[in-house]
Amino acid sequence: MKSKIIYLLFFTTISLYLFHFLFFWIYETTDSYFFWAFADFLKTGKYWIPHPYYWTTPSTIAPPLYSVLLFVAEFLPRADIFIHFIHLLCLFLSSFFIYRITKSYLGRKNSLITALIYLLIPANIFQSLSLMSEMISLLGLSLFLYLGFLILEKKQNNLIKYLLISSSFMVLARYNFIIFWIISGILFFLIRNKKISDYLFLVLSVFIIAGWVGINYILTGNIGLSDSVGKHLYNRIVYENKLLPPENNKYLKELRRLASENFDLYVSAWELDPQIIVKLGLDQKRENKLLANVAIDGVKTNPLSYVYKTLENFFKVHGNGQTYPGYLYTTDYWMKEKCRVLGTIHFCQPIISHQLGNEAWNKLLLISEWYYQHIPLYTNFFLLYPSLIFSLIQKNKYLRFTGLLYLLMALFTLSVEIPVYRYQYILYPLKIILFTYLMSYLYNIKKYKRNKSGNNSPTKSEIHKYW
Repeated sequence: MKSKIIYLLFFTTISLYLFHFLFFWIYETTDSYFFWAFADFLKTGKYWIPHPYYWTTPSTIAPPLYSVLLFVAEFLPRADIFIHFIHLLCLFLSSFFIYRITKSYLGRKNSLITALIYLLIPANIFQSLSLMSEMISLLGLSLFLYLGFLILEKKQNNLIKYLLISSSFMVLARYNFIIFWIISGILFFLIRNKKISDYLFLVLSVFIIAGWVGINYILTGNIGLSDSVGKHLYNRIVYENKLLPPENNKYLKELRRLASENFDLYVSAWELDPQIIVKLGLDQKRENKLLANVAIDGVKTNPLSYVYKTLENFFKVHGNGQTYPGYLYTTDYWMKEKCRVLGTIHFCQPIISHQLGNEAWNKLLLISEWYYQHIPLYTNFFLLYPSLIFSLIQKNKYLRFTGLLYLLMALFTLSVEIPVYRYQYILYPLKIILFTYLMSYLYNIKKYKRNKSGNNSPTKSEIHKYW
């Protein structure tokens, strides 16, 4: 029976993604332009963000690794086709690493079913079409989890050096992945009997991140990974949490002076930017620093509100909501507006342009949107939350490691970003592992109770092998 399910899932998955590659297309989001603009800067030495920002100096608002991929792709006549292929390759490799991890406790057939179902998750179908760094981030996280599995579960401590290097590159794909680099550093120092060469990899991982910090400083004058930390903090603390420092605060006074008279400061940084950037002489460094200071001093006025809002947002983003832009339907006006060409990236232009592709796109999108508007609240309540609690109370180091990673990543992101469902998407590999660990444990318990008198029933020690 399981073999038939595997064959059916395999045929469905391969057919879907073959159709996906031939008839679907790469689409643009608001953030896509920042990745492309930096890639174009690497190619031409020129940087331009149009209305309403008019940035003429390079911004590191978007992590650089995906822009490097776009830079390479731009040398091809149809960069979008190459990007589409790379996205699908990343997705399938992510599925492969999930298979390798879950095989140890689910068995070969169940892990194959899990890996194939993972590929059929609605968000994977459409996020793999977005000109965003989600796919390389998904691959980076899956590789990190696999290396962590080999180190903690299989005791292959010699792989810690690769965990360090992979996590440092992950930071260049997504800034909040700095959590993974810190965790890998902690693991490094907890492991005994390390070789001298292992320390060289530690130094190399530091140089990778420090190198980007140096480049960021040269390009923008900001110390850190990004020149837009202030904007993100302002969005999270002032716009979303409604926290401002007292009126006599020097930073708030300066911000009110720069903004138009009676301008509502409880808006996003992107709405505020056009109001103040010209008066600052288009100096993004000054703007970023000012917004950061206002936001940080805002937290100081009511830190408990900030903590409470972070926890509240954790449950909010694990409810029902939109995972990707709502304008993706081919009949939508805004979708048509975004069907343009950037360099050699042709949006909305599949390899085979046919009405069949448009109809399939709209129907799959309709199903996907229905799913995310109705289902996640229940899957998270009945699966994710119990899985997280279960993982944190078990003896198994890797399971605790996985649960801790999920909580740290989710809470860290929500502490510095507004609660956007898309930001939680890249945690799917962690979710899959947490879900399947719990379900495997419950299945073994049920099997033990049902067959405890039989010779083939699992023993208690077998049930607790992974826990």
